[in-house]
Amino acid sequence: MKKSFRIFLLVRLKQMAGYAIVVFMFSSHLISAQGKITQRNSVFHRRIIPIRQQCLTSERLQNHSAGKQIAIPGSQRVMSPSFIWPIEFDIDDGVSIANYVDEDPTPGILDYQGGPITYDGHSGTDIGLYDFYSTDRGVKVYAATGGVVIETAWDKFDRRLGEPWPDDGNYVFLLHDDGTISFYFHLRKNSITVNVGDTVSPGQMLGLVGSSGRSTGPHLHFEAGHLSNDQYVVDDPWHGTNQPLPTLWQNQKPYLTNYTFKGLELYVFTESAAGGDIFNIPDETWANRIHSPVVFGATEPYIGMYVRMRCAAQDSFTVQLLRPDNSIFATYTWAPPVFYTFATFYFVWNINGFVSPGDYGLWKARFLHAGAVAFQRTFQMGETSVYGPRFLPIDGRSFRLDGTTQRDTLRSSSFSGPVTYSLLNPPPFVSFSDSVVTIAGTSTQLSRSSYFQALATDGTGRQDTMWYHVVDTTKPPDPHAVQVIRTSLKVLLEGAYNSGSAMMNNTLRTNGILSAHFQGIDIPASAVDSITVEIRNTVSNPALRKLKPAWLLVDGTIRGFTDTTENYVDFEVPPGNYYLVVRHRNHLPVMSALNQSLSDNVPTMYDFTTAQAQAYGINPMKALAGSKFGMIAGDGNNSGIISAADGNLVFGSVGTVGYDLNDINLNGIVNASDANIIFSNLARTSTVP
Repeated sequence: MKKSFRIFLLVRLKQMAGYAIVVFMFSSHLISAQGKITQRNSVFHRRIIPIRQQCLTSERLQNHSAGKQIAIPGSQRVMSPSFIWPIEFDIDDGVSIANYVDEDPTPGILDYQGGPITYDGHSGTDIGLYDFYSTDRGVKVYAATGGVVIETAWDKFDRRLGEPWPDDGNYVFLLHDDGTISFYFHLRKNSITVNVGDTVSPGQMLGLVGSSGRSTGPHLHFEAGHLSNDQYVVDDPWHGTNQPLPTLWQNQKPYLTNYTFKGLELYVFTESAAGGDIFNIPDETWANRIHSPVVFGATEPYIGMYVRMRCAAQDSFTVQLLRPDNSIFATYTWAPPVFYTFATFYFVWNINGFVSPGDYGLWKARFLHAGAVAFQRTFQMGETSVYGPRFLPIDGRSFRLDGTTQRDTLRSSSFSGPVTYSLLNPPPFVSFSDSVVTIAGTSTQLSRSSYFQALATDGTGRQDTMWYHVVDTTKPPDPHAVQVIRTSLKVLLEGAYNSGSAMMNNTLRTNGILSAHFQGIDIPASAVDSITVEIRNTVSNPALRKLKPAWLLVDGTIRGFTDTTENYVDFEVPPGNYYLVVRHRNHLPVMSALNQSLSDNVPTMYDFTTAQAQAYGINPMKALAGSKFGMIAGDGNNSGIISAADGNLVFGSVGTVGYDLNDINLNGIVNASDANIIFSNLARTSTVP
């Protein structure tokens, strides 16, 4: 007789007017289902606080607008079309629109196209992030058009999930030449980079997205309006059937329902990481993103899977868990009752007693739409759960310099185990000791914003990143948003190189090791491993030095780490001449022999593989088959010299499977072949100063 087990399906729905929790409980052989839907309040605002009531009165608007000519509303626009997109990411690239302006003056709701993607009295456009885990990385808010900064607030708590709302949050108001005003609400604490009286241009950074003030989730509330006869009038920037005036956007984006089904994210999680009760997960736990294990333990009582997507009413999708042999462990098909601009659904199955040691290995969690895989993630199943490092309670914060020394103590999740902390790209005025980051009261940064990271690394080399943003309002304004340079390159890793194909192996990708290590990140199918691309303005002791991760593909070309459609890496620095450095976790780094002219339009390609002379220094690379040259393998301890110490680390890790620093040939297992590579390169040293 087949053993029966219960499946619990919890579906959490975020929509334009609110979200619901739907609970289904049924047996493994579905005969019937009972559901309960509980409506809750708006995901971003539970009630509308008009701007004039919130923190900008009619009198204050008049004061700010003194000397400006305010047009009287009529059949013509007060403002001329001029807005650029005011946030760093695009729709489906990390953000979604939660609410448009409510055009209905009655208690009903109508957005600019006559649809329901708004709520009663809403006066702006809400552009939402998926969770605080995304916010912590620092999502920039830009001036949608030029103007003068007339009011700011920057020191308020920025992780609101609901009432109480004791303040109006952090914000920036801009006054434009025609007397109209644009508003940027709910910004991150200490992230405001402009001063009252500053003149800003379109695309200039104003701050970072947060959830301050009257908010229940991370998002930007963008709004435009003007005064007429002492009354505040909202200027809806969107043009449509219910708002016939011309658009204010330079390039208006399609109405949200015109976007098709889109799979956005998928993760598996344990009950303990979800707070101890998988059927009553706190909002704060969801908002911070649940800590997913590197190895999921078969002894866990339940396995949870949450998926994020945009979906239409009755547009069904199927969730599945697959064993290593691709047999289906669990599957369920469901059709949402209404259209959701952004939805998070989570499903729970109990697994204790239903997964045997023969099932251990690489599993798949996926959801399908219209018969095709919309999103898939692999994960390791084992006897007990293992977690990688994770900074908690937050993964990022901003500091505003005020002349006094400020400190931050790094903390990690209790599931992480022992970790060591270090800093990446710290500016000279930032120091570090033990787990304490110290920021001096004054800075040497060139503009108002600087960025650095803290790393938490466990004994296997797994890492998590804490993202810091430092604001010094005494410095010149940050460079314009378009001041970026792009570089593309080609480089080979000796350890992964196959002389027969003249390509590198991508075993870490095909065996799911990269997916297990880099959870939550899209990885190209032909990825070999991640690398770090660095630019610097001088050979040594550079005053300007920036690092960015990227994916290295089997042919030696690269892809963007977060946008795998890009075959280049962006750096937010002015165009100019820079040296290129490539780093890998167990190969010696290489640097371009000469500085390269990098611009902000066409990515500049630099090929390290064609000759030794392409890299800086004497014999900086290894000659490979096929008249190619590659980075020298074997520096597992990152000392800059390949020595017996690297070999000893390999011998101490023989048999280790997974993402390991001592896996020199990148085949997913540490063995004698890794040691042989090291001993063939003994005494080779880094040529990068």
